[in-house]
Amino acid sequence: MRKISLVAPSNEPIILVVAFNLLTIAFMMSAPVEWDTENLPSIYLLVLVCQLAILIGFRLGRNGGLRTRPRTVLPLSSGAAVMPYLLGIYLLTLPISYGFRMGFSPFDIPGMANLLLAGLRDRAFGYATALRGTGLGPIPWSLYFLVSIFTQCFFTAGFLYWKRMSLGTRLLFGGLVCIDLLFAVGRGTTFGVVSMVTTFFFAALFWKRSRLGTVLLLAGLFVGSVALFSYNLYSRSGNVERAVELTEFGRSALIVDHPLLAVIPESVRPTYLNVLWYLCGGYYHASFAVDLDFKPTLFVGSNPALIGLAAVFGIDVWNDTYMHRLQVARGIDEVGVWHSAYTWYANDVSFVGVPVVLLAIAYLFGFSWARASQGDFLSRIVFVVFGNVLLFLFANNTYLSSVFYSFMFLLPFWLFTRPLDGGLRVRRLKRPPRDATRSGPMTMTPGPEATR
Repeated sequence: MRKISLVAPSNEPIILVVAFNLLTIAFMMSAPVEWDTENLPSIYLLVLVCQLAILIGFRLGRNGGLRTRPRTVLPLSSGAAVMPYLLGIYLLTLPISYGFRMGFSPFDIPGMANLLLAGLRDRAFGYATALRGTGLGPIPWSLYFLVSIFTQCFFTAGFLYWKRMSLGTRLLFGGLVCIDLLFAVGRGTTFGVVSMVTTFFFAALFWKRSRLGTVLLLAGLFVGSVALFSYNLYSRSGNVERAVELTEFGRSALIVDHPLLAVIPESVRPTYLNVLWYLCGGYYHASFAVDLDFKPTLFVGSNPALIGLAAVFGIDVWNDTYMHRLQVARGIDEVGVWHSAYTWYANDVSFVGVPVVLLAIAYLFGFSWARASQGDFLSRIVFVVFGNVLLFLFANNTYLSSVFYSFMFLLPFWLFTRPLDGGLRVRRLKRPPRDATRSGPMTMTPGPEATR
């Protein structure tokens, strides 16, 4: 059996993640705004400490994943074996997924289409329907939960397997991506589009490309996301161009004679203010949360989906979250604004414990990157999920919530079949199976993905 040299995966993912997080905090520090909070230095310090924890965790996880390699074919390690079933399930359950989120019967496809078309014509209306919440129709939550276990990571898997799809499958998958993007835009939200873009980018890290290609891809996705985001907010406000006000930041005031505003063309300033709100809103609201006492949420307060799942079993912790208490104490909307993922994790472990949580997440991110670089398809899915979790720290835990039902099964399965101890379980085998790899310390045998 042919063997190839084992090339250690690069540090590219963690460099991009940490650089983006530092960019968001630098964006706030340099903003031409007189912030009406005294706690921003504490938030800046928290973010910097967390980035250090993320760097350390990634390096430890990456090195741990490279220390040994499994000698057996791991379950769900081949995209060729996974994607046909995942695509079939997604197509069969698509009306259930969209029907539950839009409040329709799965058979009322014309009703869903009409609602989305109305949202495309009037983004404010679409956003209002999104704020009503999900699960308001006849589809039971239990059915949506069951469907989501198999479908929430569908687009992640599809982008990872894109290069190996047939032309027909590519066209079909592309159409499904477009439908989901139309759903996000028709609901007046931007996060669905942005998270699709970042998912595509993390998946594309496994595609062969030059360094210049990476830079061009990153720049194109960033500019496109900003443009679409700004246009969406512009449309949602009734096509009224934003003036120099900061209604989302309480009593904070824009410094109109700030040097930064002098170099930003006047036509670009509304877009700049929209991006400022998007990137800095979570930090701003977190600065007020650090004033509140810590109230434990029984380790179920880290994301909306987990809180909702706990409520099904009679565990209601929402009133103890920082989000709810900020609304009570300061009138800050508990669901309509960014609070940052730092605040969401703090619900469970306090702000002091957040760096520890992110150290653990970054460890799994690095471990999955090492195993994914060896051709393991399931590790690639886990890698993309953790990458998005760490990339959206400035916002909410919305991304984790959007894939949580699927990930709550995938993650334990991945941890059990790809043990973090470096593969002690496989070392107990006296002799590898006939079709297993007998690789030396610096070689590996290409798996199903590497040979295509």
